[in-house]
Formats: sequence, structure tokens, C-alpha cells
Amino acid sequence: RIAPFEFDEKRGAIGIFYDISQIERLENVRQEFLSNISHELRTPLTSILAFVETLEDGAIEDEENNLRFLNVIRRNAERMHHLINDILELSSIESGKITIEPKKSNLSNLVEEVFTNLSNKAVEKHVRLVNEVPKDATVYADAVRLEQMLTNLIDNAVKFNREDGSVTVSHKT
Repeated sequence: RIAPFEFDEKRGAIGIFYDISQIERLENVRQEFLSNISHELRTPLTSILAFVETLEDGAIEDEENNLRFLNVIRRNAERMHHLINDILELSSIESGKITIEPKKSNLSNLVEEVFTNLSNKAVEKHVRLVNEVPKDATVYADAVRLEQMLTNLIDNAVKFNREDGSVTVSHKT
């Protein structure tokens, strides 16, 4: 921005410059994020629509495959649901509206809950889930947030594991 000014009967101009490189970098990150999210949402949505169309075109009568198709639709809808929840969580974190409520929690029970929720994925991938956390192990944490973190970590460990592998959760004091 440049503005004219006069001082002691001399005319001049003053210029103010802003470094927008950080803003441009953030805008690029935002655009890349939106592009990735769009792709991540579009992929399961495309699958859902394709299988619904297949069922509508007569596959609903195919008892051999109709439940398999519905299972694919459900898994993709759950995937979209998780993505949307992650986006909402990120938005809450960025806006400072997230609250942390730490309290004493049984870690072994939390791990078992996560294992129960991810057991179908583990069975599909032939991955064994092992809980080595002592039954009396407690932690002082926000149980909801800790469960989210454990779910993300264990889910990734299952997803990127080898067949007949294992995922072990342990606790050291």
C-alpha cells in the first residue's frame, strides 16, 4: 500500500509492505486439505452409489450377493461417517471449543473396548490383537480422547500390518 504525504513542503510517499508468503502457504495447505478430503469422501460415496444401483437393477434378488453388497455399502458409509467426525473434531480443536476432561480411567478396559470395535477388521486381515495391559493399570486422562487416539493407532496398525501379524498394546510404569 502506498500513500502520498507532504512534510515541510516536500511531497513524498510512504509505502507499507506485507509479507503474504505465510498466508499463501496456509492457503495452499487449505486447498490441498480440501482436495484430499473431497477425494476421501468421493471414493466411498462412489462405491455406495454403484452398489445401490446394482441392487436396484435386480441384484437385490440375488441371495448369494445381496448381503455382500449391503455389507460393502455399510462399510463405506461407516468410512464416510468416520471422516466427517474427524473433520468436525479438527474444526472443534481449531476453534478452541474442545474440552479435555481428565479423570482416572482403567487402561485395560479402554484397550479391550477398542479391540472389540476393531475386531472385525483384524479378523478380515488375519491380524491378532493382544492386550498386555495389566487389568489394574489406570491412567489419568480424558477417556474419550484416549480411546480416539488408541482407535486411530490400532486401526492403522491393523490396516498396515502383514497377514497373520499381530498388534500388541502394553503398558509400562
